[in-house]
Amino acid sequence: GTIPVAGGTIRVADGRASGVGELTADRITTGLAPRDWHLRSSHYLHTAKHPRIRVSVDNAPVGAASIPCTAVVRGVSCITAFEIGAVEYTRGVLRVDGRLLLDRTPFPMLSPIAGVSRLVHLDLSIRATRQPNG
Repeated sequence: GTIPVAGGTIRVADGRASGVGELTADRITTGLAPRDWHLRSSHYLHTAKHPRIRVSVDNAPVGAASIPCTAVVRGVSCITAFEIGAVEYTRGVLRVDGRLLLDRTPFPMLSPIAGVSRLVHLDLSIRATRQPNG
C-alpha cells in the first residue's frame, strides 16, 4: 500500500543531514477497502487520534549507507535504521530512496496474529527542493 506525505523538511550542512517528515496515516491505501479501514482502526494505527506518522533523522553523515531514524507511530517513538538505496541531486531536486524495516512490537497495536507480521517494510521515496531561505 501507500501512505501519502503530509510534508517535511531536510537540512544538509557541513556534511551532515537532519530532517523530519510526516505521513498521512489516515489516508493509507492498500487497494482493499476493508483492510484500509482495519489499518486505520484502533487495532492498528488508530488514525482518529493519531492521523500522522512522523519520521526523523538527526545529524546523520551524508553519504552513509545506513542512518538511525526515529519513527513515531500512535505517539510512541522507536529508533530503527534507514537504509539508503540511492541519492541524487538533479536540476535543484534532491532525491533519496531508501527502506525502513520497522518492528511494530513497541507500538500499542493488535499483536501479530493470523498471518499479520510484526515487521513492516517501508520503502521511502523522498523528493526535496531548495527553499528560497536556504
